[in-house]
Amino acid sequence: EKSSIPTPRSMYSNNALQLKQLMNGFNFSVIIKPVDFGGSGGVYLANNKQECMDAYAKSKQTMEIYADDFQVSKSEFLIEEFIDSDDEVSVEVLCGHDFYEVITVTEKYLSPRPWFTEMGHLVPSFRYKDTNIKDLAIQACKSLGITRGIAHVEIKIKDNNLYVIEAAARPGGDGIMDLVESSYDINPYKFHISMYINNEVKTPHAFTPKKTSAIAFMKAQKGKIMHIHYPDVSKDTEIKKINVFKN
Repeated sequence: EKSSIPTPRSMYSNNALQLKQLMNGFNFSVIIKPVDFGGSGGVYLANNKQECMDAYAKSKQTMEIYADDFQVSKSEFLIEEFIDSDDEVSVEVLCGHDFYEVITVTEKYLSPRPWFTEMGHLVPSFRYKDTNIKDLAIQACKSLGITRGIAHVEIKIKDNNLYVIEAAARPGGDGIMDLVESSYDINPYKFHISMYINNEVKTPHAFTPKKTSAIAFMKAQKGKIMHIHYPDVSKDTEIKKINVFKN
């Protein structure tokens, strides 16, 4: 608020009783989410008070499973105004001492509601030259005092208004750095590390995309794996890499 960064209104909660009181101050729909986690884990949409408490229980359950491994809090949550839009981007910002440079803007594709699982990324987004998006991401990094390495800022777009929904002092995950490398012919981790070695040396590099890259996450139904139909990527030169994961 002090830095005038537009964000959805949110309130902090660490217990169910507190959340019950807080929800009276919100118009539904709302988002329930952990204070500190990634990849949209534990993020739920709630359309009424009952769904709100159910979402809190589910989010708490998720954090019980993952919090220790990721070294994040399992008891801190936010209730947040829902920005009703599917338009979302992330901005990778190279941060240094007294300078900020946007590397790219990534278009994000989310699963159908009520979930917010990230199903795909496109680098660069068709909005990659949008100065309002880039300026807001830089302002978010400045206001948080991030002065080293690549930061990852997520922004929702609704009715031409921008809202920062997440900012992290780390490179983007889910293959975004690989997409940057493919589209821009640079190794973003090299720039990230260089800022940790010396954050006062501004890079003379101009971040200009040479092509478009994308990733999709295709999730199978729950069940037993009997066979994997692994495609022949030699027949499609557009496909660079396929990874199969089992949980």
